[in-house]
Amino acid sequence: MPSGPDPLQRAADALRRLDLPAAVAAYDELLATSPPAGAEQRGTALLGRGLARQLLGHHGAIGDVTAALDAWRSAPRGWTASALSELAAALEDSDPSAAAAYWDTAQRLAMAAGDPGAAARIAGERGNRAALAGEWDEAARLLSVAEELGRGAGEDSVAAAALIGLARLDHDAGAVLRAARRVGEAIALAPAGPHLDAARWLLCDLAADAVRTGRLDDAEVLLEEALQLSDDGAAGVRTRALAALAGLAFQRNDRERALSAAGAVLHVVRGSGDDTELAYALHDIAATAMANGMTDDAYRWLVESLALAKRRRLPIVMASAARSLAAIALDRADQLRALGYAEQAAALASEPADLAASAMTLRAVGAEAERWRRYDIGLAAQRAAATMFRALDDTGLAAECEDAVARLAAAGEATVDQQSRVETALDLARRITEQD
Repeated sequence: MPSGPDPLQRAADALRRLDLPAAVAAYDELLATSPPAGAEQRGTALLGRGLARQLLGHHGAIGDVTAALDAWRSAPRGWTASALSELAAALEDSDPSAAAAYWDTAQRLAMAAGDPGAAARIAGERGNRAALAGEWDEAARLLSVAEELGRGAGEDSVAAAALIGLARLDHDAGAVLRAARRVGEAIALAPAGPHLDAARWLLCDLAADAVRTGRLDDAEVLLEEALQLSDDGAAGVRTRALAALAGLAFQRNDRERALSAAGAVLHVVRGSGDDTELAYALHDIAATAMANGMTDDAYRWLVESLALAKRRRLPIVMASAARSLAAIALDRADQLRALGYAEQAAALASEPADLAASAMTLRAVGAEAERWRRYDIGLAAQRAAATMFRALDDTGLAAECEDAVARLAAAGEATVDQQSRVETALDLARRITEQD
């Protein structure tokens, strides 16, 4: 006897991946059991086998369908509706028209059985599948039916899930205020249930929309609500909501709240034990802090992010963190440290966009060093930038950097000692930044 899921489950899985012979074999297995399976299961197996045999082009498949109907005469209508909906779900990808017929039949049977709750669940499942397929109008129609039937049947969680689905459609269509109202209505209708996971993520999406349109107070309310709905098992959405709250606080120059929210984010991520996720989180929080002028806090997070990224071999994070650290060092008039970080970024970059960004960082270091008359540092930075721009076929910027090299060389002492100072500057820069 094959191990694993029961025959009906294995048959449904086989139908989903269009392995029709395997589906037929699984149905045959159930129909051959002794003692015989119940009427409900036999009916499902016969109908499923008839469908699979029909798709395979076998004659006589209609006999299985007739036998299924005979078997189901003694089965509760609600159970039959549920079985038909499972078959419909299994057929959704391979034969959408047949799936639609099964869905319709299942829904009518549920209503005929006096089970509007089951009909609501079927309509909700169909609506979500239609939304995933991009059939927005059909999805809205089915989810509205699911909401109405769910409310009438006292199935609040089903109605609430349908409301969340409708809210997602509203959000994607740009009707964000209506989406927010639907989410609030769903939570009030059913404060607990599986629909809350979708509600949490949708609240975060709505908050992001509010930030983009300058409604920062609304965004904060939405994010706080997402957090209130989250438990310890919802680490992903908690991290996203807390990071967004930190970003809001940074935008408002509220350092205390920003640090509190950032600390909460990092606490959640550290608790997961995932150093890769932590490296990204530290980098992203630091980038937000930098964008809002909190460079001291950003520096601390970037140094840790860079160290973790090196340990986990994350070149994109390493290069980006090193470029940001170089920018902070330039703000602090520490051109030597800036050169060290810029060199690290250049060495770690591999993608064209990263290479171009690293070359621009070296160019900025060179320009700032020239302004401070640190010709040794400027020469090293502009030479490296020119080489990178040439490799990227950016002849215009390469020529500008080469002109800067000539200018810096003329400004300093054009002797062998000058080259020695350049090498010394590079060596010092590498040592300083490797110690951070």
